[in-house]
Amino acid sequence: MQRRLILCAVAVVHITFSAPVGADMTKKELQDMYCAYLNAEGYSAALDQEGDIRFVYPVEGRKFYFYIIIYADDQRCFQIAAVNFWEINSEEEWRKALIAASTVSCNTWVVKVSVDTAQKTVNFSAEMLLVKPEDFTQVFDTMLSFMAESMLDFAAQMGERIP
Repeated sequence: MQRRLILCAVAVVHITFSAPVGADMTKKELQDMYCAYLNAEGYSAALDQEGDIRFVYPVEGRKFYFYIIIYADDQRCFQIAAVNFWEINSEEEWRKALIAASTVSCNTWVVKVSVDTAQKTVNFSAEMLLVKPEDFTQVFDTMLSFMAESMLDFAAQMGERIP
């Protein structure tokens, strides 16, 4: 029993410290890798002012705008974000958005929905920790699908159907 525990501890330490935690790629290399993948898959990808990748994803006849957030200092982090998805125009809509955001966040794996009270908008984010930055291709479609489903669910809970 003790031997098994020691072997498990050694395996955990090995796995933990064998994963890259630093910056193996430059920010430019990350940007190029993400843009090349997105463009090859048919998404229109471009760099924004902050160096993150903006792309368009069509869902049910509407265009959703997403960002891949670049984490050059900790490349294990991979994040897709949809900022300013929903504008809040009243106190009643704000209350409704809080409930819808909480419900959608609870019902969906990976996706977080946040209400930005200062900006009066609703944002969506899906985040993963990867062993290598190149591994994003293995989770990208699923993350994007979860994001789109969450956004449609949020809109439905707000009482609006996205055209």
